[in-house]
Amino acid sequence: MSTTDLFEAAAPVIQAVNEITGEVTNVAILDDKGYITMLLREESKHPLRHVVHVGSISLAYAHATGKALLSALTDKEIDRLYPEENLRPLTGKTVPTKAELKKELQNVRNSGVAFNSEQAYEGVEAVASVIRNASGNVIAATAISAPMVRINEEKRKRFASLVKIGAGLISYRLGYQDKAQLVHKVEDLYIWWQQNQRDDISQAEIDTHIRA
Repeated sequence: MSTTDLFEAAAPVIQAVNEITGEVTNVAILDDKGYITMLLREESKHPLRHVVHVGSISLAYAHATGKALLSALTDKEIDRLYPEENLRPLTGKTVPTKAELKKELQNVRNSGVAFNSEQAYEGVEAVASVIRNASGNVIAATAISAPMVRINEEKRKRFASLVKIGAGLISYRLGYQDKAQLVHKVEDLYIWWQQNQRDDISQAEIDTHIRA
């Protein structure tokens, strides 16, 4: 699959999720060295934000998108990427060992979402989910991230649901067929959010996007 296909499928979705939440949304891919590269990013609507540029490269295990992508790999593949048991920290909360990373990745496989609380950047939390191509192969991940001062348990759950559905929509736009996917059009993201999270987006905003 070409990068162009991924850009075309993902860009409208992360723009919509960014408008719904007001928070940073992005898409990243995993290389064969254990690093992620950010391909797409929509900035936060808030004055308080963390800035990371498109094209930036970072250790996968410290990021929500990275852990989502690593969850698609086997333990043997994880061992190849990170041969040492101790993992280099980016913050004081980065997952410290490969054994603990593998436990986290199993949780990601079970839930379909990866969380990151200050493991890559101090004061920043993120949640991510994988993107699949038409063959069902994991080829990227998308995330919502925000300063922890704007996150509570209820919002954490909402963002987790939204990013999983958004990732599923990008996958659907790439040709992946999943009967569990609830949303099949970008504008339906706004409707889904309004139906499930009524206090965060107004009906007027939804009507505007549907008409557009």
